[in-house]
Amino acid sequence: MRWLRIAVWSLLWAQKGPYFTDIEKAFREARQQKKPLWVMVSATWCGPCKVVEKQALAKPEFVQALAKDFVPLKVYAASGPSNTPGGDSLAAQYGVKAFPTFLYLEPGGQAFYSHKGAPIEVGKPLPEALLAWAQEALQARQTLSELRKRFQAGERSLDLLRSYLSYAVRTANKEEIRQVVQAYRQQAPSPRIAWTEEARMVEVLSELVALDTTYVDYVLAIADSLRPYLMPSAFQEIYWPVVLKSLFAGLEGKAAGSTEMQDSLEQRTRRWQARLPEAELWGLAAQVQGAFLSLRTLRRDSVKHAEKEAYLRLPLLRLAALWIQFYSADTNKAPLAEELNSLAWKVYEEVQASDLIWAAVGWAQYALACAPQAWHIWDTLGALYVKLNRPREAAQALRKAISLAESQGLPPEEYQSTRELLQKVQP
Repeated sequence: MRWLRIAVWSLLWAQKGPYFTDIEKAFREARQQKKPLWVMVSATWCGPCKVVEKQALAKPEFVQALAKDFVPLKVYAASGPSNTPGGDSLAAQYGVKAFPTFLYLEPGGQAFYSHKGAPIEVGKPLPEALLAWAQEALQARQTLSELRKRFQAGERSLDLLRSYLSYAVRTANKEEIRQVVQAYRQQAPSPRIAWTEEARMVEVLSELVALDTTYVDYVLAIADSLRPYLMPSAFQEIYWPVVLKSLFAGLEGKAAGSTEMQDSLEQRTRRWQARLPEAELWGLAAQVQGAFLSLRTLRRDSVKHAEKEAYLRLPLLRLAALWIQFYSADTNKAPLAEELNSLAWKVYEEVQASDLIWAAVGWAQYALACAPQAWHIWDTLGALYVKLNRPREAAQALRKAISLAESQGLPPEEYQSTRELLQKVQP
């Protein structure tokens, strides 16, 4: 069988790297090998995605280990002209709203697990963490298959339904989830009694709301019934996905920073204020308005092309959502820093309007306030200053980026482009 392994590995390398980048070919290979697919849904402007690409996907030994159990596929979505053909459709099919998202799919396309984000801060090397996720997904595949069989055979015990739902929400299969939720509510009509027994209560409720707005009222009823029994932090963990989903639902088609979008947000915020008058919670929610007001630069005359606005709209929405989620001083701001940096880098790559580039400088500076030791954010700041023809500020930021990269023991090739850019601007 050695010749077969070599042939398969050669085919993978033929796909412009040791993983597939063509969706149709990857699914065809999965069906031929009778293997599930490991799909990384990425975006060209996504900071954590770039980290995964450099520290894991660029390592042949990582992809080789992954290919023992999966057909690896990398897809770009929400990236305008850089999209993988069919990338946006695939992302929409599986409800991908965050980047990167890792999907684990049967050869026929049915999802059996997913992970959102990158395991960058889990205390182990990134390739090792990603492989651990993959093994977790394989275990979930087997468990989910057994749960499905029991459910289809007519079993409706609460233990089965709790376990089944906790796995089903990771598949983004709305029809399957609807059937399980319906059975669950029939067996446990009291939300409080049902959900206090659920070990992954907060996570499952959050996933339900993120998947479909039809569950908002149900989740709110659960949260309201549990309020006297939960710590404030747990209560907010349930409510925040509901708040964010209801605030931003349907706004993807509206112009970022436009009067229409701001009016919609204001109306929705007022409805939530009537329901939840807590000053602390809505002090954070008020940041939604501030975030969108700061994005008015997209409507200025200097940004003449509508496609530029459309290209930035989705990451701006995600940024505004994270802005309120990570605003409090005691919260880990690393995710917000990465989003701000990704958005600033996207502006550097795609935008020529100086007012928007200056706005991106502000985003990069705020990102550094959240993560001052992140060399790649200093690199972004320096690149933006170069584009603004500010050589002194650019040189300072780029030197800082190189110094941090060296102190963190990164391979020189990772920041070679930073060195080259510094050479261009040094007086």
